[in-house]
Amino acid sequence: MTMIKIDTDVPMPTQHAGRRMRYPLRELEIGQSFFAPGKSRANISSAISKRAPKRFVTQIRVEDGVKGIRVWRAE
Repeated sequence: MTMIKIDTDVPMPTQHAGRRMRYPLRELEIGQSFFAPGKSRANISSAISKRAPKRFVTQIRVEDGVKGIRVWRAE
């Protein structure tokens, strides 16, 4: 039987290895926002609920003639 060593103080990754977040949710400061052109509220809401421990507000908007979602960090 192989002995498995238990480690302490090895930092946990903040995202899946080799996979980047699609939206810059973790980089947003309170009051900052970004526009996701062509995305639906469901796309954004799914990303927020799975990966972000902060509170966000979303709104469907048309900006420069393009429909999409604007996302603000609320807290």
